[in-house]
Amino acid sequence: MTALPIRLTILTIAAAQSTCVADDSNSTDQPGSVFAERMEGVLSAMKETAYQHTTEIDLRNGSVKCDCSGLIGFMLRQDFPEAYLSLDGEESPWRKRPLSVTYYETFVAAGDQNNRGPWRRVVKLMDAQPGDIMAWRKKKIRQGSTTGHTCMIAGRPQLQPDGTVRVRLIDSTRGSYANDTRPTGTTGVGAGIKTFIVSKAGEPAGYFVDDRRVTARIAIGRIISLQPQLTRQKSALSPDSSFIGLNIAAAERRAKAQELDFRIIRRDGKPQPVKWKIQSVRLNFVIDNDRVVHVIRG
Repeated sequence: MTALPIRLTILTIAAAQSTCVADDSNSTDQPGSVFAERMEGVLSAMKETAYQHTTEIDLRNGSVKCDCSGLIGFMLRQDFPEAYLSLDGEESPWRKRPLSVTYYETFVAAGDQNNRGPWRRVVKLMDAQPGDIMAWRKKKIRQGSTTGHTCMIAGRPQLQPDGTVRVRLIDSTRGSYANDTRPTGTTGVGAGIKTFIVSKAGEPAGYFVDDRRVTARIAIGRIISLQPQLTRQKSALSPDSSFIGLNIAAAERRAKAQELDFRIIRRDGKPQPVKWKIQSVRLNFVIDNDRVVHVIRG
């Protein structure tokens, strides 16, 4: 991997910011704003937490026990099933649910010009917003080991005089950050401020663990609202495009005729929470005014 610079001047960062995308940066009704609000709500209502690889979350009782990707995946499944079902990658074929490397692969593949959703990559760290998801991957991915880390950006990135960038994060971890909400010696879900290294182009290139610099492959993803695909021509490349525009009864009949599992994951803007398992033979319908406007496999 090409070595990346770890100290920058303020002028270099400022220039890197000049081309930032501002189309959705200040809107309070964007999916990311909703996701950030949900995560902050979990944090404020939480009564017990622990870091563990089995996801055991009971929001009603304030119990949140999970690892980093388990936390983000659980919350996506509740409010943004389209985004969850669109997580995909080849680096961990044994996985039963999306792992940190899966988030990383998804964000990189989405690119920064994807306006249809459900993901868009945020290239520059200073362009990140609360509700964006950050993931970094390990260089070597091995079954039975963690693949990296996943967290939600919970505050505007703050440029420091030495060219580093400080960001408030919400995640589940065994460690801790500056101003951390996790009591000393505890693990699990919390919030704190982490310091990141950025490249000359403004991309996240690593982070600090205490005073030690760690280079890493990092990607940031933003949840994007799906735009209705009311005509089959707009989805011509999809094998499931014949469902677009059908009313739900006709769509269900067609799915049954093709011996495909199906379910509704959003109806008239309201999400229908999904379980963690993703299946390539299952159709997930997004419904608006009794018509199928999106079909996602998973």
